Amino acid sequence: SVLAKRDITFQLILVCSNYAEYILKRNEFIKFISGKEEIYVIDERHETVRWPVKVESLNIQQKGGAPICDIAGTFVCAQGLSESVGSTLDGFKFSNRKWSLGQNIPSSETAEYVFDTNKFKVYNASDIAINPERYPFIIRYKGASEGLRINNKTTGQVWSYKGITTRTDELEINQVYSLLNGAGIYGDTEKSTIGLAPGWNEIEIMGSTGPLEIS
Repeated sequence: SVLAKRDITFQLILVCSNYAEYILKRNEFIKFISGKEEIYVIDERHETVRWPVKVESLNIQQKGGAPICDIAGTFVCAQGLSESVGSTLDGFKFSNRKWSLGQNIPSSETAEYVFDTNKFKVYNASDIAINPERYPFIIRYKGASEGLRINNKTTGQVWSYKGITTRTDELEINQVYSLLNGAGIYGDTEKSTIGLAPGWNEIEIMGSTGPLEIS
């Protein structure tokens, strides 16, 4: 199935002390929300998720000659889904105010996201699969290796690097980009991507030749 876009209406009032300030602030607001890049909006009733949006319609009505205006409009979220404000490295703790009920927080098992073994499980709390071509997803590997392979046995995806890393090197897979100590190594990989299925994912690391840390 394909998720439908989501419309989010908004209303606010802009109040300034004088007309010059009004013109400046009004134009700044229009420039901010009308850019090419998505912005994030948060509903104060559910502060632990954010919506990536672009403005679809905007109506500004100045109140007479006063430096005040009513602003109303519609944002559209093309992906139809909100995102958590927290990341996996923040930890699933309600006390940090980055997570709340309804976000698929596991209760029976503790979800970890930093590992020093070559076999482990990773939990994806999202309702959908994490496709690195579309959504933020970063894997970092530190340690010595030769012909490193990262296998998600749940999805069947394998990422591999043909080169060698030392114990002080840091290898990063940032969505579809592969980096070694900040330099691109895409040509030395099998040019594949790796993501996560919803829920628990079984991961196996092959080619490690010493102590490792992966997150």
